[in-house]
Formats: sequence, structure tokens, C-alpha cells
Amino acid sequence: MADDLLPGFLTWRNSGGPIKRRMEQDIHIWDIELTDEEMAKVAAKDLGRSEIVDHEDPVFVKMLCDMDIHE
Repeated sequence: MADDLLPGFLTWRNSGGPIKRRMEQDIHIWDIELTDEEMAKVAAKDLGRSEIVDHEDPVFVKMLCDMDIHE
């Protein structure tokens, strides 16, 4: 049944067992809801800036602009 495979993708065929159960659990990772209080706690952590890079640093901005991201 190789005709149903997409080039560049590996398929793991499994009719059951722990791998299938884990995949079924993993598909629901976005099935969560936060309360207003939890959302407020998340929003309070926003610094309004990146702690990783300074997007206003001319050297960093030039490096980003010079990157070739397309083939």
C-alpha cells in the first residue's frame, strides 16, 4: 500500500497497543481551557519585550535581514 504514502513522510502502522493509545492522547493536547484568573496570571508574565534577543539591536536586525531562508 505504498501508494497512500506521501513523499518525505514516515508512517508508523500500528493497529493498537501503547503507541496508538499515546498518539490518541497526544492529539488532545490543545483541548484545554483556562479560567479568567489563569489567563490573568499568564498575561502578568508578559514583559512587553523579548528576553532572548534585542530586536532593536542593529547588528541583530542586520543578521536577520541577511539570512537566506528561501531556496
